[in-house]
Amino acid sequence: MLSVPRGRRCRLFLPAHSSWRAAMAARAHVSRSASALFLDVWEIREMNVAAIPRRSWQPPFVAIVLGAMLCLVLAFVAHAAPPKTAPVPDPAFTSPQVAKMLQAFECPPRGITVDGVVARVIDGDTVVIQSQIEFQIRLLDCWAPESRTKDRIEKQRGLAAKERMQELADCKQCRVFMPAAGTLSEMITMGRILGRVWILQDGSPSDMDLSSIMVAEGHATQKKDLKP
Repeated sequence: MLSVPRGRRCRLFLPAHSSWRAAMAARAHVSRSASALFLDVWEIREMNVAAIPRRSWQPPFVAIVLGAMLCLVLAFVAHAAPPKTAPVPDPAFTSPQVAKMLQAFECPPRGITVDGVVARVIDGDTVVIQSQIEFQIRLLDCWAPESRTKDRIEKQRGLAAKERMQELADCKQCRVFMPAAGTLSEMITMGRILGRVWILQDGSPSDMDLSSIMVAEGHATQKKDLKP
């Protein structure tokens, strides 16, 4: 048995798996069906209680009735349970990136990873993500020209970058990684969370994140002082 020292700091990685939700849904279905059967049996009991003389309601008789009802419920649950089937692999869990990391036993970097939808595009380096809540992500290593500026040339390049970002990401499923930093101020800039975004295709992330795509296509640079 593995012995792990107590009191040590650690990093925990919990990969998501959609089949868990399916298993829980199946159990909930059985539970509802069993409850319905119990209510049916109870209604039958109420219909026939008037035909049973009151003097017959002695402890042994009550125990027999309740025992029979319990056996019916247990038998129904046993037969209504879904057959055991092989779990369906989750594309997000078996993606090449995650599979490679797990096989190599690599420790993931500190941070938070969530799935969501790109609700809208602000400009060439900022998007709004809709998950449990709505928040803005400022793409790391991605500096696109400003689309709201008086500089006509920069404005044209900024609008072109925004248009390309809309083509890549607008209203699409995505995976967001927000790396942890020493302080909260290092994770947020101007109300936007710093992070990287991958567009999902059939549950699997694309090979390149949005920052890398925008830089590779010349719509942005990795550093602020450079011009695309």
